[in-house]
This record gives sequence, C-alpha cells and structure tokens, in this order.
Amino acid sequence: MEKVPFSEGLRLLLTANEKTARVMAGQPEQLATASTFVDVPADLWNGLTECQNRLSHSQGSLYTVMRKLNFNEGITGDEVRAAFTAVQESKTAVVRMEERLLDFVEAQGS
Repeated sequence: MEKVPFSEGLRLLLTANEKTARVMAGQPEQLATASTFVDVPADLWNGLTECQNRLSHSQGSLYTVMRKLNFNEGITGDEVRAAFTAVQESKTAVVRMEERLLDFVEAQGS
C-alpha cells in the first residue's frame, strides 16, 4: 500500500466518514450495522494485493515518463512500452479481481 502523509490520511478519514460521524453524533440508532460476517478467502486478498502492486508499478512508470516530459528529457521507446505494459497489466489484474469477486459473491448466494 502506498504511504500517504498524515494530513492527507486524516483528510480522507474525515471526508469519507463524515456522514457516519454525523449519524453517530445525532442519531446513532440510524447507523447501519453489519449482521453478516463473511470469511474472505486468501485468494481474494492475494488478488487485491496483486491489483495494488500492478497499479503502483503503473503509477511509477507513468510518473517517470511524465517527469521526463516536464523536464524535456529524452524518453526511450522502451520506457513508453514499459509504461503501456504496466497499465495493461493493471487492467488485467483488475478484471481478474472482478471475476474472482463475482464468483465469490455468487458462491455465497448458493
């Protein structure tokens, strides 16, 4: 997982959880509670980790290309191909993850 500065993490927590905080402060009984717990298989967690790793690699490759463009540095065809490949691998990992999740959800309904 990518590290974020404390202030960014705090901002995300506050903005993402504002509705929940308001409900808890004014009407805690309105807060939805989970009544069903699902044991998530390791292959789903591994798939999610693969997606995160692929996306992080893509981001790094694209960052390298963009930095070189911004500073008028030469970009090689290999660097562009590596960035393109990383993005394609990210897309493929996400599709695989979606398929795994659909299979898991369908199996839970059976």
